[in-house]
Amino acid sequence: SNNKLNLPLTRIWGKDGIGYVQMRSGWEAGDTIIEFKCGDYFWSHQFHNQNSFTIYRKGRLAMQSGIYGAYWGDHVLNYYRPTIASNSVLVIDPDEDTWVPPDRANRSGVANKNGHIPEFGGQRSCYILPKIGSAENCFTWKKYLYRKTHDHHFETGNIVAYEEKAKYSYVMGDATMAYNNPSFAYPKNKPKIDLFTRQLLFIEGKYVVIFDRVNALNPSYKKRWLLH
Repeated sequence: SNNKLNLPLTRIWGKDGIGYVQMRSGWEAGDTIIEFKCGDYFWSHQFHNQNSFTIYRKGRLAMQSGIYGAYWGDHVLNYYRPTIASNSVLVIDPDEDTWVPPDRANRSGVANKNGHIPEFGGQRSCYILPKIGSAENCFTWKKYLYRKTHDHHFETGNIVAYEEKAKYSYVMGDATMAYNNPSFAYPKNKPKIDLFTRQLLFIEGKYVVIFDRVNALNPSYKKRWLLH
């Protein structure tokens, strides 16, 4: 349909909410599609992938990796859902962990210590907290707004700058809150960063430029720049 030619090549959804931007070079089969994600956690079935991107051109060039398997299985808990499967950044605190119900982990054969499992450098989990419960998928808009700064701390990032021009599209995300940070750290963990911003620039539908600022609170924490 020729109607698609009138659609915008770049669009933003939920700048202060879920935080999603799509950029295109065009609407034909051989065109490039870039996705950028930086926003809040929303519910339990989601990735820890704030400030991540994907690129598609005649196939997946930079992708969200992994396979959805058993919801409480080893692959989902230790790879598919955590940041390591996304095109984002790891800051590795060797003592960092997360928590799942131990009965679920044991039933699925996932190694744990009373529900605690290691977190390899990624963003903090918001889908479940001890004594608070799961971030279930049925709740009101009012409850979502409450959860941004209470209980599960769904506030994990915002798109702080966005611009679309004839020759380029630009977005900047601040995902500091997605990691254990001075404002909020996951129970039994300590803050590890106080800054992670990412700027992505798509120029003339051909070139992608990415610039990150990451400040770890301990210089011994290794950083990993992920590209799948």
